[in-house]
Amino acid sequence: MKKINIFGKQISAIILGLTLMAALASAGLLTYFGMITGTAEVSQSVTLDNKQCGGSFPECIVEGAWNGATTAGNTIIDAHNLSNNAEVPATVDFNTTCENSIGADSLSPSTDEYIDWATHCDGITTRYVEYFDDAGADLNSYEAPATADCDITVDTSGSIQTAISGANSGDTICVEAGTYDETILINKNVNLAGAGTDNTTIDASGVEVQAAINAYSQSSVSAVAITASDVTFQGFTVKNAGVGVSGVDARGIFVGGQSDLTGVKLLNNKVINSEASGIQVQYAEVEVKDNEVTNNQWDGFVSFNLEISTISDNIFSNNGPSEQEGWNDAGIEVGLVDGATVAISSNTIKNNGGSGQSNGVGIYLREGITANEDVTIEQNVINTNGDYGILSKANPSKIDIHYNNIVNNGEYGVKNNIANDLDATNNWWGTDGISVSENVNADWMTKTDMTLAAGETDYFGIVNEFDIALIPDSYTIRTKVIPVQ
Repeated sequence: MKKINIFGKQISAIILGLTLMAALASAGLLTYFGMITGTAEVSQSVTLDNKQCGGSFPECIVEGAWNGATTAGNTIIDAHNLSNNAEVPATVDFNTTCENSIGADSLSPSTDEYIDWATHCDGITTRYVEYFDDAGADLNSYEAPATADCDITVDTSGSIQTAISGANSGDTICVEAGTYDETILINKNVNLAGAGTDNTTIDASGVEVQAAINAYSQSSVSAVAITASDVTFQGFTVKNAGVGVSGVDARGIFVGGQSDLTGVKLLNNKVINSEASGIQVQYAEVEVKDNEVTNNQWDGFVSFNLEISTISDNIFSNNGPSEQEGWNDAGIEVGLVDGATVAISSNTIKNNGGSGQSNGVGIYLREGITANEDVTIEQNVINTNGDYGILSKANPSKIDIHYNNIVNNGEYGVKNNIANDLDATNNWWGTDGISVSENVNADWMTKTDMTLAAGETDYFGIVNEFDIALIPDSYTIRTKVIPVQ
């Protein structure tokens, strides 16, 4: 057997050959699966819409065909997903080509100019754009306080209101599983904690409710009223506010006081089936997080004089219709005090619908928001709301609407009632395209990150924009997803 001397050692030619073949196979694997780090394995794979891009399929192809004339300004959008089933990162690239099937010269219907058939696809611009996979609510699981952390414990044989009345400032009141047929007023600094939305319910059905404070009279009528600072209310289902009580439009939760409130937290609650709004806030700073607010007669969340606040990781769905003429029934309705800031992020806001008399809106920014206030709307899923995804009657100079998925909302994804432009760039608008009113600067976000982490699935869009009118013909546009070598 022939041997080869390498670094002073005799190595079999057969063994050397097998070693080289293995090295070449690994190099081929890198070609199929992109710029990867770590040890390559045969099980690694990149897929496009569940079609393998590696192995015997080195390229994934998205293909669309269109027949007849295409007018200038037409846009065709497809949504797709890339998955990396490997245990290491992979990088891909895109390549789009266009073919004309007839191969004959003709006249452009828009210019009457003579066009060579080979140039008919030159008027098509292709963009690869972001869908925001991480947008929307991801409700965090709730953990009730440990028994040792409870200063007062309430069970169904007792009353939550009695426990609040007997509590000291700073106490944690733990409410055990069960249904409590009462309405409550939290007028001191306490942490009121239920056993979770599936376990602890405040049911206001048929319970007479009174205004929490005279300052707001009717608007503070609610199942749960919070009139003190530094209150945490968490782990409850609050339902049926005002149901079965004549002449009352009751809120599920009301937050407001004789003076401005701070440090109020509404966490991990479910607010359903209120005769008016699910949550109402006036002259207060609040954190609203990990709540599900649904099937309330008016808004999911409404504020008239909100101060520095965050509304994040909540679900606002199926709120409205109020059937009040000219009203906007919204998932979130925001009015701010002078100089306030509000961040609305990572919420799922869907199916909030008006009636023939009222509008259904995902997010409604009220009149009175000026250039002194900041509103940030980011990473939300805003879809299938009756009339508008976002309706703004506010000064748009400090309103930023970015990185949201805004899809399938009635008349407009975003409507601006002010003459100055509203910035709604860098959003995903769905395969039906961008739908906005006048005075809205809207666009997609160009996809720049072409690397998939191990096990990652990434959704994205291919936008083909027809910049010119194309002659009647058959056009085929192909986009290849190619692992980077």
